[in-house]
Amino acid sequence: MSNSFPDNLSIEYYKKRAKKLLKNFKNNKIESCRQLRLIKRYSSLSDAELLKSPIKLTGTQFSVALEFGYESWQQLVNQYKQNIKKEVIKMAKLMKKTKIPVEIQPGTNDISKKELSGVVVGSIIELDNKVKRSVKLMSYKQAIAQGEVVLVDDYLGMCITKLLCRKSK
Repeated sequence: MSNSFPDNLSIEYYKKRAKKLLKNFKNNKIESCRQLRLIKRYSSLSDAELLKSPIKLTGTQFSVALEFGYESWQQLVNQYKQNIKKEVIKMAKLMKKTKIPVEIQPGTNDISKKELSGVVVGSIIELDNKVKRSVKLMSYKQAIAQGEVVLVDDYLGMCITKLLCRKSK
């Protein structure tokens, strides 16, 4: 018995396992008795006696928890939640280090295939944004912010004037 979760198993696995155990028990399947004998009060009962016992889902959950080295179903669930929190924190730290491609979009326009096929060096395509109007900061085709084009040393940059999407959960 171990007090750790295999990486590939979710809490749903343990819930389904407990439900399946209950179903097998209700269908008088002898193999369910071995698992349920992990519970101290059932450990000395015969298969026939055990199959007559009033076992509910909470009992099979308790048995599954004992199988994996926990003192209760709640302890198993709490450990799982703690492991999830650790994973979320780990992923958040990793995400902070991840570089996300962004682009500054001065404007857009729809042109026909014919117009596009006629584009050559020196062609001018009109955009829907006027000079001195704001530009958009884009990432994965999603507008993140609006701002103004600025000069930073010898490079073009963007001064953010408005955040367009900030969803917090």
